[in-house]
Amino acid sequence: MRRVKNKISFLILCISASLALINPVWAQEKPNILLIINDQHNGAIMTQRDYPHIDTPSIDRLAESGVTFTRAYTPYPICKAMRYSLMTGLMVSQVCPECSGKFENVTSQTSLGTRMKDAGYETAYIGKWHVGQTGLSEVADWHGFETYIDHSSSKGGDTYTRDNILEYLRQPHSKPFFMVASFMNPHDTAEIARQISGFTEDVTFKDKPVDWQSIDVEKDAPPLPANFAPMEDEPEGFYIRRPQGPEDKYWSSHPTSAWTEADWRRYMWAYDRLVEMMDAHIGLVIDELEKQGLLDNTVIIFTSDHGDGHASHRWNQKMSFYEEAVNVPFIVSWRGMTKAGVIDDKTLVSNTLDINSTLLRFAGVAPPDNWQGKDLRPLVLKDPGTETFTPREFVVTEMLQVDLNGRMLVSADFKYIVFDGGENPEVLIDLFNDPGELRPVTKDPRYRDTLIMARQMLRDWVAETGDRFNIDSMPTTLLGAISAADSRVQPDFAVASSESSERTWGERIEIAIETGTASGCGEDTQGVVRLNISGDPGDAFRIYLRCGDTVVAKCTARLSAGATAASCQDGPNEVIRGESRCSWKPWIGNSPAAKITTAACE
Repeated sequence: MRRVKNKISFLILCISASLALINPVWAQEKPNILLIINDQHNGAIMTQRDYPHIDTPSIDRLAESGVTFTRAYTPYPICKAMRYSLMTGLMVSQVCPECSGKFENVTSQTSLGTRMKDAGYETAYIGKWHVGQTGLSEVADWHGFETYIDHSSSKGGDTYTRDNILEYLRQPHSKPFFMVASFMNPHDTAEIARQISGFTEDVTFKDKPVDWQSIDVEKDAPPLPANFAPMEDEPEGFYIRRPQGPEDKYWSSHPTSAWTEADWRRYMWAYDRLVEMMDAHIGLVIDELEKQGLLDNTVIIFTSDHGDGHASHRWNQKMSFYEEAVNVPFIVSWRGMTKAGVIDDKTLVSNTLDINSTLLRFAGVAPPDNWQGKDLRPLVLKDPGTETFTPREFVVTEMLQVDLNGRMLVSADFKYIVFDGGENPEVLIDLFNDPGELRPVTKDPRYRDTLIMARQMLRDWVAETGDRFNIDSMPTTLLGAISAADSRVQPDFAVASSESSERTWGERIEIAIETGTASGCGEDTQGVVRLNISGDPGDAFRIYLRCGDTVVAKCTARLSAGATAASCQDGPNEVIRGESRCSWKPWIGNSPAAKITTAACE
């Protein structure tokens, strides 16, 4: 009897082992991870953003079982730089500070593929590579992907990529896999632009062509966007790429100077079809995951290198700080495990930085201490356990535009852009009131405090990350042109002693206190302002004090576990000190429940 039992046990063991090799979901604890990237996908061209002119059932399927972040940004609006950041978890300026836009030295860092391989994953990269100046096969000893197949236009482009992805999914996997599925489209919109402008050479589609010539524009094409006009006082860091004619350096990328409104609408229609073409490929990949029994144990992240102008500001392509170029799709989906159908329009995401931190945490590995990326699991999982999430105050995007080096800082409701030269090098946009980015408020005295604080926030970021961008060398004549009388214009509202602010996250929180008028402070005395903050445990806030155009003090604080209130600390007295007649500017970061409860001058 015992011998029979042993034989049965052995048979069951063999069957179980065989099934585990066929279907790793049965035998693994860590989830599979599929990172889907496409190229040049404007984050607003999604049904999740209420764009009505596309049909994308596959992306919609991911969104329905996951969380869509509508405020996700690329670290650099060009593909080879974004992927440079993706493979390292760092900003481009951190990887190679001395490279000046050449995207070299990427192999000096540990790659994402290597980190995931070391975490116990089977690794694969299939599709477009374009990481800096490297070739996929040239850096095989560095990138860490055991299976790698580059994009090939001659073999069918995205269709070739898709077929290789499907073949990989059909293979047995003895370990959880991490795969990057990298599609080209809607990048072929660049070929559409060249066709519209009459190019007969240098037009190479990476997938199937789109028949835009035969459409009825009035009947079929989307209407022009509301922000079809360029920004007022557009910085030279933008318009330097606007072409004048065939002799222009960027004519092949931006051949649009002679386009009619009908041409722009044809461009938009064709772009939308390319998004749908790419969506169909993603659909077959999801179907194969389900067919192989892998979908319920696979985390899927979908994002893009950068966006496309899509006719806004009469802009095609990328390489600008307009929202259409820097805002990208970002969805995290793990069927049954992530919150379903959530649209997060508050959280600021830096796509490459946050992908790295999130993936390593899914793999059970702690990210390096010097990374700025955020682990998004607490926001997307139905049950994040004890994990918490602290929202960032802003995201930063970099760009070297010809000879002009620029930075963009985006917060909950404003965008600050600065270049190290050229006309109109400094731009402030009120995204809350001007989401189309048509009317900068850079010279508006009512935004003086906001402009000064934006400068300081970028200055802090530059110092924190080791960025060599020299913000202090940029022109400062704009602020100097504002009269002394204008400088006392109050922001949205002021707070006197013990008055409460009911404004919370997502709204404009700008409070100024003049020490000469607040309770307890004389005109010529040194004042002390004490700010009490309430919120949820883990909430963070930052407060600046400025005198004139100079930030002379600042402090940051975080509510500890179990606490519901805290004071801003700057030294042992838990206060910020400054000279009289200075403007005290509380600036609360993105904390859902944080608010200023009292502000008093003592």
